[in-house]
Amino acid sequence: MVPPDGESVQPVPVPEAPPASPASKPRTIGTASTFSMQQVLLTIALSYLLLFTRSSAFAVEILEFVVAGLLSIVLVVMVIPHHLWRTRLVVWAVVLGDTALCANVFYLAGLEDPGLYIALFLLIPISLYAPSVNAQFALSLGLCLGYGIVWYVLGGRTEPLSEGDLLRFPVLLVIANFYWQILGMRAGGGSA
Repeated sequence: MVPPDGESVQPVPVPEAPPASPASKPRTIGTASTFSMQQVLLTIALSYLLLFTRSSAFAVEILEFVVAGLLSIVLVVMVIPHHLWRTRLVVWAVVLGDTALCANVFYLAGLEDPGLYIALFLLIPISLYAPSVNAQFALSLGLCLGYGIVWYVLGGRTEPLSEGDLLRFPVLLVIANFYWQILGMRAGGGSA
């Protein structure tokens, strides 16, 4: 189109886009939401373990009440203020509290194998001293496999395998990931 008074049309300059940064920062999830997500995964794993283990001496109604209690723990975790997640006292209280919670759920589920409790407690130093997430996962997986082999050789062959017997291994891996995340939050900085 030609302008009516014979002037030429000047192109409008297009603003330049800002230069792309060589490496963009990865998106991270906040400390409180990371812990809440880990607590939800742990609650799900423990709930399945409780409800699918046949060797429990408790009635299903009592186990369902315990599952409701586990869900209420998740609600309590969600209201803890964000700045507390990096304090040494809260981190270790959570690690020891969830370890005691898992041990009690194992007992309620009728899993009285001492090797399970030893594996549960060995996951804490593995998560504390592993140099990377890959090393931590490999060591935790190795511990779970070693425990599984010993359990099967010593007593697992005498009874048919049930869902509850098999669910103890994912629960151990979930708690290993939980330990890695919560102890990593403390190592990431914060007040003592």
